[in-house]
Amino acid sequence: DKVLSLVDSCDMEHEAGVLSTAQYQNLQKAKELLDRHNSGDFYIHVGTTSLGEKYEALDKVDKKLKESQARELRAQYQGQIAGLREAEEPEIQADEFIVEEFVADHGAKACNPVDRMHFFDENAQETGEWIAWHIDSTRYASQVSMPTQWQIRSLRVYCKRSEPHYQEAAKRMFREWCSLRKTPPHV
Repeated sequence: DKVLSLVDSCDMEHEAGVLSTAQYQNLQKAKELLDRHNSGDFYIHVGTTSLGEKYEALDKVDKKLKESQARELRAQYQGQIAGLREAEEPEIQADEFIVEEFVADHGAKACNPVDRMHFFDENAQETGEWIAWHIDSTRYASQVSMPTQWQIRSLRVYCKRSEPHYQEAAKRMFREWCSLRKTPPHV
């Protein structure tokens, strides 16, 4: 409520000539987002799929170059998905799809976080020998059910159109795009 009242007060300041047009336009975008959030008008999640070889190859590139290439690749993916429209389906433009990278890890990227841990002997207080030691993952991996993948990376696709017939068309287009890329969709 405080943010909305702030945006509303900026409306009054713009009308009074205190805010420049550029400042006002930026606030209008914020106000539109807040209105959409408050009304529950969110983008529709179409599906999730693996990144693919082209996208994963970007990890070996300079960070700024990676960001620009990833942006280009996401735009290319948006166009590919939008191009899979069938004749009877509603038209969804490429810019109505949002493709974003999703990364979840345990704080150590793709490395096993337990490999960085050190342990003390439980009798260290009695003996006075506080020596930290490391356990090799091969020692406990066979005894404990440990995950083999420490980082999850995927592409999430959203559609800006929230009408049901657009949602169904977008999901079908997404599944077809995944089958062309030979990556499994997770809708």
